[in-house]
Amino acid sequence: DSVEIIGNATFAECDLLADMAIGNGIRDMGNGVFSGCPLLSDIELAEDHPTLYCENGALMNADKTHLYEVLNGSNMSVYDMPDTIETIGKYAFWGCGDLKVVELSGALAEIPAYSFSNCRGLQAITIPYSVSRIGAKAFENCSNLQAIEIPETVKRIHETAFDGCAQLQIKAVAGTVADQFAREHVVTPISQTEYEEILESVYAEQEENRTETEEETIGSEQDSEESNEEADTSEEESTETDEPVTDEPVTDEPVSDDTETEDEITEIP
Repeated sequence: DSVEIIGNATFAECDLLADMAIGNGIRDMGNGVFSGCPLLSDIELAEDHPTLYCENGALMNADKTHLYEVLNGSNMSVYDMPDTIETIGKYAFWGCGDLKVVELSGALAEIPAYSFSNCRGLQAITIPYSVSRIGAKAFENCSNLQAIEIPETVKRIHETAFDGCAQLQIKAVAGTVADQFAREHVVTPISQTEYEEILESVYAEQEENRTETEEETIGSEQDSEESNEEADTSEEESTETDEPVTDEPVTDEPVSDDTETEDEITEIP
């Protein structure tokens, strides 16, 4: 609890970091503190931590107004950002390779530099009307990013914001900053219908993957139950087979109360 500040990129690229606990003394955190930590999926915090909150690998402040970052080890494919989030840190989603779809908060003011850099699985994203600026290399190397909708409220897009996004198509209103950016950077503009078709395809793929995962989980559970039942049956059969067999003749003579029968002295493990 003595540590109060964790600086920028303090634990970045720690490939073997799998567990992390943060004490209640933390007052502030920098950007990209855990970027590039593929095994880190969660942060251990006290239930009533005064400044931090972590849910499903998303680390934010206790008020849920600022998102520090989404941990690489969370392996999430879809992230629905809380509507309370107003700001996100630089490198917030850096290197989240499994992330395919993101629903941004309607209160978000800016997409800062390097926010989604190297999210190579990202396929589609809609920028909310609350956003006014997209920073440098915000979506750098999002090589599978197919479509993005940028509203007229965005007044500034850094020229490197979409470097390395070879498949990108932009939906924008004619005459806006986003439309101008698309034309200057030879990015294919698309219509509302085309954009919706891409989104529908992406979401359908995610739903199919989710269903397959659930079916695999159910199948594994059933296989496990069947294996346990077979093991129990085998154990019962083994127990019956192991019962001692006596060649002594059966008599009608009563057994003395003072004599310990074999059953009475058998130890049950």
